[in-house]
Amino acid sequence: MENTKEIKKVVLYTRVSTVEQVEGFSLEAQKVEILKYCKNHGYTVVGEYEDAGISGTTINERTQFKNMLKDIAKNPNIDAVLAWKLSRISRNMLDLVEILNYLQGLGTGLITTSDNINTFTASGKTFCYLAGIFAEMERDNIVSQTINGMKQRARSGLTNGGPPPFGYQNGEKGKPIIIDPKAANVINTIFNLYTYKGYGYSKIVSALNSEPDKYPTKQGKGWTYQSVQQVLDNPTYAGYVRWGQFTNWNKKRREGKTDDYIIVKGQHVPIITEELWQLTQARRKQQKEKYTQEKLENTHYLLSGLARCPECGAAMVSQRSCRTRKSDGKKIWYRYYGCSQWANKKAICHPNLVKAEVLEKRVIGRINDFVQNPLLPELLIERMGKDIDMQELENKIQSIDKRILKLKADEDKYYKYLVDDEKLKILKMHKILENISEINEEIEHLNEEKGKLSTQLINSKSLNFDLGTISVLLKNFKTVFNNADFEQQKLLLHSIIKEIMIKPSEDINERLEESVTLRFSDLDLLNYEKDIDYQKTFEVTCDKVPLS
Repeated sequence: MENTKEIKKVVLYTRVSTVEQVEGFSLEAQKVEILKYCKNHGYTVVGEYEDAGISGTTINERTQFKNMLKDIAKNPNIDAVLAWKLSRISRNMLDLVEILNYLQGLGTGLITTSDNINTFTASGKTFCYLAGIFAEMERDNIVSQTINGMKQRARSGLTNGGPPPFGYQNGEKGKPIIIDPKAANVINTIFNLYTYKGYGYSKIVSALNSEPDKYPTKQGKGWTYQSVQQVLDNPTYAGYVRWGQFTNWNKKRREGKTDDYIIVKGQHVPIITEELWQLTQARRKQQKEKYTQEKLENTHYLLSGLARCPECGAAMVSQRSCRTRKSDGKKIWYRYYGCSQWANKKAICHPNLVKAEVLEKRVIGRINDFVQNPLLPELLIERMGKDIDMQELENKIQSIDKRILKLKADEDKYYKYLVDDEKLKILKMHKILENISEINEEIEHLNEEKGKLSTQLINSKSLNFDLGTISVLLKNFKTVFNNADFEQQKLLLHSIIKEIMIKPSEDINERLEESVTLRFSDLDLLNYEKDIDYQKTFEVTCDKVPLS
């Protein structure tokens, strides 16, 4: 088959995914075959690109592939892209069509050494599309076989690789996980405290974090409500294997949770008894039902997340305490805002409780006083756009993006280790997989934080753009607020207030708001009446305009 264009300069592309780490698919094997093909045909290699541990479903996560396409666009002298097999380019038919059209527009062809595909010929291009269809089918088949294999392994009572849960270590290849004695002691403590001693999450977290050497965590970051709950909900500790609880984890994460999963008796040794597991689940169910009912009865926290801890600056969240009235035995609930750092980890910071009812009444009063001011429209127009630091939000988002890129580069490095026999002699496979899992967890948290910042940025731009509407809203605040339901009231306050700084004090009755900053102008509602020249204060002040 003859080419319609003379080929001189080429670039190489290799790729391997995690489910294809088998002999014959390795990056090195692909490269050796491609280089041999280039030598036989007299091609000059001017660039090499490889994506390790990346799926062929889409090109979105293939950094090196996208870099290759950009470089080809900049260099018109690149005649062709060489790959070992068409499936290395893409297993998605729609992506493949777009890639070929893109290359064709640049006058660049695609050659695959194993499939004998050459898009410089009419028949080669036609065969490329046909092969693409089969590549997509092959991918689906690989995924299906992999899932079936993992499902079968789970049904036989074995875990499916990766980092084992805290309390266990990976055993020999193909063997059950084994107990880590020191960590298993922590697991036993958590179950015993919760089920037999009746401890709540708060008390358990406090007990564990008070002795970190005796009760370490997997990553050494301290115990939280969530980590304790995950232990109590994990059937692995009772000798079971659970698989398939989340579908399409790479895309859906926890949103893909399903009740259609496998849970069978495992081959590993349990840490707790079946009796303790059943008693724990019964108490978990009872506590969940009780919490749900109490939450329905007492969830009105208008300022959660807005108030800031006077000690560490963390957001303050809802806290409740209950006392039984001696006269009639009725339970009386008291609402507070408390430090979220303390609420989650106990050993960090202090509760620094603030009476919720008092704080809410005072903050709403501050707003009502402020919106009655006759200079409000002029003040908002004067300050339009001056105090919303959207650049800071954009810088934070960029910083997160850079961190994610670094983590993905580290992840690529570990995937390369998986196909490098020499590296595997130094760093064991289970440790590599554990590192990859930790990287993915951090990436997930960073993406969540980025989402919050992006929403805040969009809201800031929207508020900055329409301060006239805000002026009207504020003038009618009292009427709107009084006629709204709880959720609408909370949304209204969160759209107006940026943060509430709490005054540090040993006396809870004096632990009140120190400043109440507006979201759209950084005005402090507590300080704008302290200047003698009242009107001049409004006209001149740029950082804080007081009210008291």
